[in-house]
Amino acid sequence: MKKLLIAIVLVLLAVGGYFGVNAINNASSEKDAVEVMYTVERGPLKINLSETGTIKSRDQHIVKSQVEGRTSIIYVIEEGSVVKEGDLLVELDSSELQDRLVDQQIKVENTDADF
Repeated sequence: MKKLLIAIVLVLLAVGGYFGVNAINNASSEKDAVEVMYTVERGPLKINLSETGTIKSRDQHIVKSQVEGRTSIIYVIEEGSVVKEGDLLVELDSSELQDRLVDQQIKVENTDADF
């Protein structure tokens, strides 16, 4: 029994010694890894950024036609264009209105001639 107890103690000491030596070796190799040196050089810093999403305008303005009836659009400024006050955004077909204006002017002249 005494021999068995001594054998168990010796085995435990051997296993403990093995793990102790491994722990010391790992600690020293980690210390060596920390001591690695690098040379730093000045150079361009390139930053690339790619994102997806939706862009909304800060100020939103609703543009409505005040012309009654149906009209045809002749010109519309390209979407996303930067504009300033007074720029032409949309041009409507005014040929029908021009025809009506000429008809009204003829009626006025005929009425004046009748008096």
